Amino acid sequence: MKAVCTAEGYNLHGLRTLLRKNFSISELSYASFIHARSSNGQDVYFFKNGSFVVWGSDRPPSHDTSIMAFVDELRKLVKPFEIGSLDQSLIELEDMDWKEVDNGKTRVVDDAVIEINNSQHVHPTENVWIKLAISNGLSDSVKLAVLEGLLDKHIEKIKSLPIALEEGRRIPIGRAATLRLIGELLHFRATLNLDSEFLDTPEIYWSHPQMEELYKSVSRSFDTKQRISTLNKKMDYAEQISELLRTHLNDSHMFRLEWAIILLVGFEVVNSVLWWMV
Repeated sequence: MKAVCTAEGYNLHGLRTLLRKNFSISELSYASFIHARSSNGQDVYFFKNGSFVVWGSDRPPSHDTSIMAFVDELRKLVKPFEIGSLDQSLIELEDMDWKEVDNGKTRVVDDAVIEINNSQHVHPTENVWIKLAISNGLSDSVKLAVLEGLLDKHIEKIKSLPIALEEGRRIPIGRAATLRLIGELLHFRATLNLDSEFLDTPEIYWSHPQMEELYKSVSRSFDTKQRISTLNKKMDYAEQISELLRTHLNDSHMFRLEWAIILLVGFEVVNSVLWWMV
């Protein structure tokens, strides 16, 4: 099973129309995701957050050579429907092993492997729900990995600014760049904290307690809550630098404004002196 995040989001309405040509779309598809099944029986879950999860066979990934080729095909397929496509260097991919069992319940084993109950007593629709809950948890993880990478790049850009102040140098950054950095940080915080599925269990599971618990189990296995907490702490540090940049921007503006006033007053004085001399 592989999860890939390629964009900030997907246009699921347009993507659903295209998928109908070559995939079977299940009735389980909602506004926030699409469940599709290929002609060879592979399940794919596309999520509005810009990621998709592919289910291959229950063999170890090292022995399943076809799944990566399928992932590459899907990346090309979703490209026209991406909202905020990511650079190649920022695209994230995560794996999770799984295997079918004929008894017991579906569960996360050792925070690494999913055991899926595939006995005759499991209804096909329930199996789709099970895979959805697991895919949703994995989708959150790969999306978080993208945000972690983006925030690390942001911090790399600004980490030299406190050093410049410590050494008594002016901040070597212009107004346009300052506004871009502030905008980046606001965008990170909004993506992380305004996406309700990061902060709470998706409402689709509220009426399915077993699926909700499975989703939470997968989230725990990827330390989703702890990673969100760590990201917010890093953003608090970046916010302090952002406040410094705002102050720098305001001071620079006031400095230029003061000099403009001085020059205007000086011009008026010189102009008055010349008028009286004439």
